[in-house]
This record gives sequence, structure tokens and C-alpha cells, in this order.
Amino acid sequence: MELTKLKEILDKVAPSYHLIYEPSDVTELKTPIIVFSRVNSVFNTYSDDKSNLRATTFQINLITKDSKEMDAYSKKLEETLTGFELPFTLTSEYLNENKTITVIYEIRTEEIKNVK
Repeated sequence: MELTKLKEILDKVAPSYHLIYEPSDVTELKTPIIVFSRVNSVFNTYSDDKSNLRATTFQINLITKDSKEMDAYSKKLEETLTGFELPFTLTSEYLNENKTITVIYEIRTEEIKNVK
């Protein structure tokens, strides 16, 4: 999956940023925001040498101002990912120093490349 496509999907939930964001967005509590990154991308070649399967893992950080907002936007994010048939895992959640809450999801996509 291309990063631009993932950004389009995530923007349906909240403003999203690839790798970086303005710290003032969190400091000024302009939440929710989503920060996402590609964690890894691996090609698996099968014994028939005819196709490669590219497995990519993305990490998605949903940052909200409180637990009520977190519940609402986590539900919206999960419904959006499910609607686009993107399997996800909620990996952790924690309280930030400025009292915002971060919920971390991972999604794994698979694409067949170089079919001969």
C-alpha cells in the first residue's frame, strides 16, 4: 500500500501525518491527530520463483485529549480500517506527559509483486 493511499484513509478519521507533525498540535490540544509510519516491509519469494509477496507493517498512533474522545475516535478508526479491509491490531495505549492519550495500532498489508 502506498503511503498516500493510507493517508487518504486515515484522514477520513482525523488529520494524519506521516512520521512528523507540529508539536503545537498536541501541546495546544488540537486533537485528535494521527501519526503513522511504515515499520517494515519484507519480500517473501516462493519456491516457484514466480511471485513475491510484499508484507508491510504500518504503525498508527491516534492521539486524543481524553478517554471520551479516545473511545469515539478509536471506534471510528477501527470501523474505517475494517471498511477498507485492513486488518489491524491494537498494540498499546498510554498517557502522555501533557495528559493526552496515545493509542497505537498496527496494520499489515500484503501485495503480490513481480508476477512472471
